[in-house]
Amino acid sequence: MAITFVSNYPSSPTITIGGDDTSPFPSYSISRQDNYSGDDTYLNTDYSITVNGVVVVDGDPTIGGQLNAATHAAAITKLSLNDIYPTLGFGVLTIQGYDGTSIVFNDARISSVQTPVGDSGGWKYQEYVITFDATSMDGNSDIPYTQEVEENWEFQVNDNQFAVKDSDPLAPIFKTFTLTHTISATGRQSPAGAVEAWRQAVLWVESRLVNVPDNTAIATHINSSTDGPKFVPYYMNTEADANQIKTNADAVSVDWQSYNAQREMTADISSGSYSVTDTWLIAIKGTPATHTVEFSNSGSQDDAINITVNGVITGLSEVAPGGTEFNTPKNFGNAEAGWSQLQGRILPLAQYAYARTNSILTKNNNGQLRPNPVSRSLSENRTEGTITWSAVFTDKFVDGNIDAIAEQDISVQYKNEQNDEKVIAIIPVIGREQGPVIQSFFTNNNRSVSVTVTMTMTKQFKNEGAALQIAQEAADRYEPDGGFLNQFDYDYTDDYGIITLNKEWLYK
Repeated sequence: MAITFVSNYPSSPTITIGGDDTSPFPSYSISRQDNYSGDDTYLNTDYSITVNGVVVVDGDPTIGGQLNAATHAAAITKLSLNDIYPTLGFGVLTIQGYDGTSIVFNDARISSVQTPVGDSGGWKYQEYVITFDATSMDGNSDIPYTQEVEENWEFQVNDNQFAVKDSDPLAPIFKTFTLTHTISATGRQSPAGAVEAWRQAVLWVESRLVNVPDNTAIATHINSSTDGPKFVPYYMNTEADANQIKTNADAVSVDWQSYNAQREMTADISSGSYSVTDTWLIAIKGTPATHTVEFSNSGSQDDAINITVNGVITGLSEVAPGGTEFNTPKNFGNAEAGWSQLQGRILPLAQYAYARTNSILTKNNNGQLRPNPVSRSLSENRTEGTITWSAVFTDKFVDGNIDAIAEQDISVQYKNEQNDEKVIAIIPVIGREQGPVIQSFFTNNNRSVSVTVTMTMTKQFKNEGAALQIAQEAADRYEPDGGFLNQFDYDYTDDYGIITLNKEWLYK
């Protein structure tokens, strides 16, 4: 029958608090407080154990000061438990009763020691009060080493961000969402191995982490031991109401996926707390990137219409936290995949914008955009996983292969087109007051057509042979019936793919 305490501190002796030759078995009291989370889930139990006893001292009250000295020595011994014996931190407190049964607290620690001072020099004992704190009795607790826990899910609509299937910006657009999961705990120091309080908080937080949120229910309470409400983060509801995300986004006919996982961790060692905040972008499944696309136009009734199309591709990463791949996100690789899907759609995008603006700028214009942009740009940001692009298309008319001709100017000069120029002779007559004699013959002058073609070739057609052939085809369209080629010359600048060609025909 005794009360003993053994600290987990290395090489700690067994301290007998009461029930030996010098210290009778003390009285004790135990108070209990159960701890719950905010949703009334049981976490653990706190105990406070108060031991009241006396130490019998040996001293002769007839010898001045001897009994007092012994009493004070006993008091100092009790007050100095943590100095005399290495009792720091947690240990095992055992209360063995008269009937031989024992109450064991495996994670107890001394919180206070009191030794009231007597007022009589004739006392032969020293009173003491020792208080212990413990979290669980006989290790009976599901979460024995946390004193406060919190878990929060937040689902938010991203107002200005959208996703499209297969990176087709003309396909139906879908909103994106931000899902946030915050977990925090304040721990207690573990009696086993003296694990720090903040590390205990880490262990609990890690037990609640979700690396890849989907429509799988979280089916355990925060004490991880009993079935919970089967909460589904996507739906922000239970499995029983899983027809749609709670923002009225269709979750039945459309599959959703989490992207761009971010994890932030905070450890407060002095307060024994630890927290993790995870965020994900929720977008339709199978889209490698999000897109922003803008259109602008310029032009007038008497000028070409220029359509500018530009956009930003932001790659999405499917890599989840908790694995080694989390250090190598795939944002830029998916931005490149989005760019590969988008390239063939840039001209249709421009044609879409052209069709919408054409009726405003040139109501009866029957033109069409040329397939090759007159200017284009592309920039990449690998760290942010973005690709920024821009292209300008025009409906400026060209006569010939629109894939080969970047710029074109055709000048045509007609001479005697009406065939009414007469052949005349001007004969000077000396002294004739009316001037020279103009004599008309019964025949007309020949007619002629002169054509000058100036063209700048696109890059894939920038060679002299192709340029000459296309320029001649453009000029020959003005060749008159029965005409005779009277002049032909051209000049070609290879550096810029520019050709200037002249042709003239004479005909009757």
